[in-house]
Amino acid sequence: MMDGAETRSHFLHAYFREQDQKRGVYAVTAVGEFVPCSLTYLEHGMTHFLSRYPAARKFLFLDAGSGDGRVVFLLSVVFGLRAVGVEYDEQLHVRAMDNMASILRRYPASPPPTLLCGDFLDESLYRNHGLRFADFHVVFNYANNHTQLAEKVMRDGGQGAYFLLYTPRPTGERFPSLQDVSSLCLAPEPRTATGPYLQIYRRVPTESGSA
Repeated sequence: MMDGAETRSHFLHAYFREQDQKRGVYAVTAVGEFVPCSLTYLEHGMTHFLSRYPAARKFLFLDAGSGDGRVVFLLSVVFGLRAVGVEYDEQLHVRAMDNMASILRRYPASPPPTLLCGDFLDESLYRNHGLRFADFHVVFNYANNHTQLAEKVMRDGGQGAYFLLYTPRPTGERFPSLQDVSSLCLAPEPRTATGPYLQIYRRVPTESGSA
């Protein structure tokens, strides 16, 4: 992680612990239930991913189904990555924007993360904000409509794009045109504890080149 990342990490963890105590951990949305992933576990997973694939630091990251924005802020504020979050539920999006104002007031990020409200499968959403889905070379998702998202990564993702799937347990899923790279247990002691898991897939590069 970048310089000062440990201090930023402590702040972010404390901030969302306080938010969870105020608001509760779960939220019912128009398309299901919002269940946040563990920042502690995901931070471990992202540290592993970036140490194994350091070139990914220059990529644009997408959190598909970003909820209150905590993953986007972890990527941006702690790891110093360029990150975009897309959340369908308007109330959660408003909460994420409020969180961003509070967090960036304490720890500005350059460039700041981007939070969009809409369907992460809808190409027009990205186009309306000067983006393309193909701009994202790392796509993260917490097992939310992930089969269709994997299909979009296969069809529209950037060359060699990574698809990071966070799940409570290994799914063993295989997707055409996505290489199953690894499945990482994020528990501190994987021999004595189970889950959650970060499953890493990669879009198979075409013959014309790779990212």
